[in-house]
Amino acid sequence: MASAQPARRSTSSRRLLSETQAVTRSIGKGSDPSSKNKGKSTAKIIDVIEISSDEDEPVVPLKRKKEVFVEGQRDLERQLKKLKEENEGLKKKQLESDKEIERFKQELRLKQANSTSATLPISDLEDHISCEICTLKLWTPYILPDCGHTFCQSCLQDWFNTTHNQHFAQPQNDPYAHLPAHVRLMVQQDPGLANYVAVQLPPPPRPPVQYTCPTCRTDVRHRPVEDFVLKAVVRTVAQAQGESSPKKAPVTKGRGRVPPVPEDPWGKFFPRT
Repeated sequence: MASAQPARRSTSSRRLLSETQAVTRSIGKGSDPSSKNKGKSTAKIIDVIEISSDEDEPVVPLKRKKEVFVEGQRDLERQLKKLKEENEGLKKKQLESDKEIERFKQELRLKQANSTSATLPISDLEDHISCEICTLKLWTPYILPDCGHTFCQSCLQDWFNTTHNQHFAQPQNDPYAHLPAHVRLMVQQDPGLANYVAVQLPPPPRPPVQYTCPTCRTDVRHRPVEDFVLKAVVRTVAQAQGESSPKKAPVTKGRGRVPPVPEDPWGKFFPRT
């Protein structure tokens, strides 16, 4: 816009200069060469230059500005149209994404429903994690190596203890028959004293106690072994049912007191050699 305007001005100036020179020559030939007339002619020429400049120059910038404005408006309209199209495209993609997410959610709910229906109910595991004797959970399961059956510790102790008492209730099997009556009573009431007497006053040879399995009656010749895997399974199932394992009674410890030695649950029935 700035380069077009000076070009128009230079053309007008040359045209006006040519006209001025022609008028000057005609005046010099046919008019009075006095200074008064010469001043009037010069003034008239100046007026012509000023009028020509005022009428021609303002028209060009105004038209150009209008063209630039129209072109800018069209460019903005094109950009606005493009943005609208992009916005519509994004809306369509958003709708497609929402539909896809909803489809995935439905598939997930369906898979969860199928998974739940195919899962084994926890109640069906009760028979496998319960003791055959007391029908309670096997919180402390012990397996019999001779036959493979498993029972809780307390039930096995009661079973073996009954067999033990019946065996030694027979006079020929009483290990303390050679002791005085009051000593036998003390030994029966104090397991620690019984161990001491067994070492210091060994009884005469007697037939061993025949322990058996509570289920299959197989002879049990080895100590029961704790089943830690089954123990963990029992606690996992119990936790899923909202139960907690029974806690053992806390052992009070005084200052300087030696920690108690863990009790051997099977020492009475299967002494270590």
